[in-house]
Amino acid sequence: MTTLDKMVEAGKKQPAKAALAEFGATGARGSSVAKRTVKKPLASARTAATALSPEQIAFLGEHAAHHKATLAKAFVQVLFWPTLPDAWSRLTSSCTALVALRTEMFSTGATPVARSWVQDVAPQLSLPFSRDASAEESTLATLITRLPVRFIAAVVEPDREKSVAPEPALYRRSLSGCLSAYEMFLKDARERARGVLIAAPREKDQGKNLLEAFKDTRDRLGDSSSLADFELRLWSEPRLPLPLEIANLAAAAISRYLEVPSHANPIFDAVASKLVNPHSSLESRKRR
Repeated sequence: MTTLDKMVEAGKKQPAKAALAEFGATGARGSSVAKRTVKKPLASARTAATALSPEQIAFLGEHAAHHKATLAKAFVQVLFWPTLPDAWSRLTSSCTALVALRTEMFSTGATPVARSWVQDVAPQLSLPFSRDASAEESTLATLITRLPVRFIAAVVEPDREKSVAPEPALYRRSLSGCLSAYEMFLKDARERARGVLIAAPREKDQGKNLLEAFKDTRDRLGDSSSLADFELRLWSEPRLPLPLEIANLAAAAISRYLEVPSHANPIFDAVASKLVNPHSSLESRKRR
């Protein structure tokens, strides 16, 4: 099986810890990677396409938070991609080292702490802090700050419309924000799009709605769009690859900021420093 760091650094033997998700692994019966088809997203993928180099793989995170005042959901999607070929290798190496360091620090005499919001959305990234969460957010914020990556965020707040949007419409609105901003960035930076966008697995109808919304949104950009060949695939394993956990963590941090802008939120600050398109709701809500 091929872990993320092995996939990125071919020939370099550095196995990841068992606690970290493997990226590009095959099941007991072998790989089930589907062939790439222009303008047709794949319904599911156990792994990213083996023909793609790791820097050609982007990730789609999301988070829905209840607003206390209205009980309506603010839906956040984050498009997350590497800016250097070794970005995912750096992430795996950093997390592996962090697990080893903190395991040694708290090998004895410490009991597990209460579950944190980070653990709820990114359990592997939270793992090193299971016995001491005091440095969890600041450490992960530093990790994100040092990673050569960029983010795009789309925020949909149905409460402003006095209703909760149906799931397909919600996906179309959030994906429209992500893809249009990504296309604009590529044009300004004179870069090419990544080849595949990986999203977390979900229930059958949810997965179908997401894939159809992605195809509709991408196709509306036209055949001349730089995203015409961009594909969305659903990760099929229950344990997510680390970059996908980062994407979900970023979306959750943005949701937390939207709910209480005045609270300390180092992970949001780290993500905001790498946002290509600061959303109006993020720019307008200054900390008090």
